[in-house]
Amino acid sequence: MIADHRTQTGKAENIADHSSVRGERLVSNVLWNWLFIAFSVPVALVFSPYIIRKLGADGYGMWVLASSLIGYYTMLDFGSRSAVVRYCAHYRATGEHGRINELMSTVVAGMIVIVLSLVPVTMILSHLVNSWFNIPPSFHHVVPLTVLLLGLGAGLGLMSSLFSGLVDGFQRFDVENQNRIVAFVIQYVGGVVVLALGYGLVAMGLLALVAGVVSVALYRVRAKQVFPALRLSWRLVRYSALCQVFRFGMPTLLSEVARQCIQQNPIVLIGYYLAPAFVGFYSLPVRLLQTAADVVSRVGIVAGPQAAELLALGRPDLVARLGTYANRYCLTLYTPLGIMGTLYGQEILQLWVGSEFGARSGPVLAILVAGGLLAQAGQFSSSAILFGLGRHAGFAYGLLGEAAVSLAGMILIVPRFGIVGAAVLSAVLMVAVRGLLTPWMLCRYLGANYGSYMASIFVRPLLTALPIWGLVHVCKLWVWPGQSWLDVIAAACFTGVIYFGAAVQTCLDHEHRLLVLNWLSRCREQISLRWT
Repeated sequence: MIADHRTQTGKAENIADHSSVRGERLVSNVLWNWLFIAFSVPVALVFSPYIIRKLGADGYGMWVLASSLIGYYTMLDFGSRSAVVRYCAHYRATGEHGRINELMSTVVAGMIVIVLSLVPVTMILSHLVNSWFNIPPSFHHVVPLTVLLLGLGAGLGLMSSLFSGLVDGFQRFDVENQNRIVAFVIQYVGGVVVLALGYGLVAMGLLALVAGVVSVALYRVRAKQVFPALRLSWRLVRYSALCQVFRFGMPTLLSEVARQCIQQNPIVLIGYYLAPAFVGFYSLPVRLLQTAADVVSRVGIVAGPQAAELLALGRPDLVARLGTYANRYCLTLYTPLGIMGTLYGQEILQLWVGSEFGARSGPVLAILVAGGLLAQAGQFSSSAILFGLGRHAGFAYGLLGEAAVSLAGMILIVPRFGIVGAAVLSAVLMVAVRGLLTPWMLCRYLGANYGSYMASIFVRPLLTALPIWGLVHVCKLWVWPGQSWLDVIAAACFTGVIYFGAAVQTCLDHEHRLLVLNWLSRCREQISLRWT
């Protein structure tokens, strides 16, 4: 009885200690994630028009098509990364460091086998690509080599993802984003340099391979810094750890298969049915949406490990609150982007990459932005929490259903209605599965009221946004029509200032406002100390 009492007392103290720093850790991790976004997004926005112009509409379409084909490789981690994130967070909370070494040794050994097997597969794929798609004759020698280089780089990316999973499981998103910045500079900024020197797709594929090599080495070193007790050995490979990863990873694998099919199938089918340029016309808005979603999903990503930690500490009652706050803040951050995307999407694309992309891609962007508002922004954290709790099987089956309907629908719609029809189908399925079904699954597991959960997420941000959307629409008609960058920038600043000024009071809870201010105050003090 005394031992039990001491155990319970120690656990309660552990919970109290963790809860005292959890809010600050959440804010710190989110802000580190946004630091990467603050670096990468402006660079991408500045240099993307240059890359598109240098490659041309067909060349850019070929680059996207090759990247989409290799994008299917991410399914081959068989859910091991998400298992690493989940169990590293769990074993860290319970102090079982030896189990972490067994887990990492097992998944790394398995991934070595997978990466080596990808080499002949990629070689075969590179030989077949010209016969599968409408590749222009001038690209017949270029595209296969580009596919080969991208495939080899993707294999290395699978290996580095395991070590990044450990870093995420330890909630060291500062390290994660420092590594991402290095890889981004090599691949993206390096791509601009090689194009300026007169090289093309093959050089960009080579940069992707170099980025993969650097990423593996860097993540391996930083993982050791995050977890000094990390030790990889063939002797630590355990069948029990493999079974554990398999049980957790199979639903993750299904969700990843579905996710990749949802992302890549429309692009591949557009490349099959339509001219190569239409691949670029469709994929540019998709990538812009993914970038915008990435800005806000940085909140949701840190929610998964925290949910796993709360469950390990015996506090599932706090998970629903975590989901409410994370989803609401994601939606709040995304909403100004949604206002600008629906009102000024076509004008922004015309000014950014030219009138042809503006006319073709503008309607696609407006449709996908509206769908992303309800699904990717408003409910991304719900799916992340399901993964953190290990209750993601239903979510995986839901994504599989979305992928199956999307594939059948795209085959019917793309030849008849083109890329606009593809965008409408994608947005409707996105909202149905990820916007409505996913939070229902989470509420069912947690025993929370579905209506109250959804209302606590959507009501405040959307009610704040509606009058501002109307005001910006009036300004577009009479003040800033979007015919110049000055119009667009003025409208964006006006939207951001007005919306966030209101949202600080309507959407952000008082305790979280204090956390943000305290974190910024400490950062300012540290910077002042370093400079003095």
